Amino acid sequence: MKHLWWRRYKIQFEGSVQLDRPLQPEQIAYLQRFLEIRRIAWSVDYIDALPDSLREAVGLPPGPEGAYFVGLSFEELKVDVWQPLVRAQKLHQNKPPQGQPRLWCAWKLDEDGVAARLSWGKAILNTNFSRLLARKS
Repeated sequence: MKHLWWRRYKIQFEGSVQLDRPLQPEQIAYLQRFLEIRRIAWSVDYIDALPDSLREAVGLPPGPEGAYFVGLSFEELKVDVWQPLVRAQKLHQNKPPQGQPRLWCAWKLDEDGVAARLSWGKAILNTNFSRLLARKS
């Protein structure tokens, strides 16, 4: 078998993902907040002490590097607050959390909570083909 691990493929996706039923109001509120704020890597020890009622309402943990944390966005932090956090390695403002490919999510939730659409028109992902196959099996 040829080694496929080094081959990269470009995957282009256009359109939306339709759900089989509407989301609950608390799920819509969480996803809207998740999709509108910049995704940055946080120290989980730091965010454990911060309020995050939207995430807690849907029963999610903070996730690795605060992947599901929506209690505070980077834009809401004042410079005199975030600079010491960066120095103390409590947040990494230019690194998305583990498992998230970008600082900004490419999806937008419809108002009724039945579909998610690409907010940039289309998504182009460069991916390692063998990693993609591993996820499918």
